Amino acid sequence: MKCEKFMTEFMAIDDYENMGLSMKLHQFICRRCSTEARELTTAMRILQQGTPFRMKSSISDKVMSAIIKREAFSENRITWTNWISIGSLIFLSILLINFSDSFIWLKAEFGADLTIPVSVVLGSIFSLYAMIVTAVNYESMKSVVENYLKKM
Repeated sequence: MKCEKFMTEFMAIDDYENMGLSMKLHQFICRRCSTEARELTTAMRILQQGTPFRMKSSISDKVMSAIIKREAFSENRITWTNWISIGSLIFLSILLINFSDSFIWLKAEFGADLTIPVSVVLGSIFSLYAMIVTAVNYESMKSVVENYLKKM
């Protein structure tokens, strides 16, 4: 085992007492790695014993109460009005693109064969938008459908 590999593996383990046989053998043979491992083990034991300073009082209760009081997740919901208006804008743009100067120019340059691919792409965009709306508002949509089915 090389020294670099020994030190990499030594730094990766938590329990220095239960090293592998090849690591113990390298530590026994290599004086430099043995010294460095001993110094690192001593330093880790000192660090695990505690910090060099002591707090006058515990602040954990204050911190935990502040965390509990704070709202964990504040969601900024998009209103249904915004969802519907954005969807309407996308749908309206799909309908009106056939009358735009750019699209008419593209049809003149490339032929009428361009209409179907553009329609497929725009339809895919609208379908993706509908999936996003459904995924984001699934719970509220589910409750609306359940209420509707109960009334029937």
